[in-house]
Amino acid sequence: RAEFPDNRAMLFVFEKTREVAFWMQNTPRPLDMLFVREDGVVSSIAKHTTPFSTAAVPSAEPVRYVLEINAGLTDSLGIAPGDRVEEVQ
Repeated sequence: RAEFPDNRAMLFVFEKTREVAFWMQNTPRPLDMLFVREDGVVSSIAKHTTPFSTAAVPSAEPVRYVLEINAGLTDSLGIAPGDRVEEVQ
């Protein structure tokens, strides 16, 4: 996506908890990647990932979800490992 509003995110849900790695090969903008455990706790954050990079961006441990948001939002919103991600309806 060339445009990605700050009030949007991409959520990746895996069938089971496992170690994962992402890359940015087809992504034209930097992102913050939140690696989230099955219980909703943020395990780790990869900040300001490099656009178009094929370098692996791994989770620090097995996770169930990856949430991608615009680069810098984790800092501006004060999101840190140990925080909890919850569904809002």
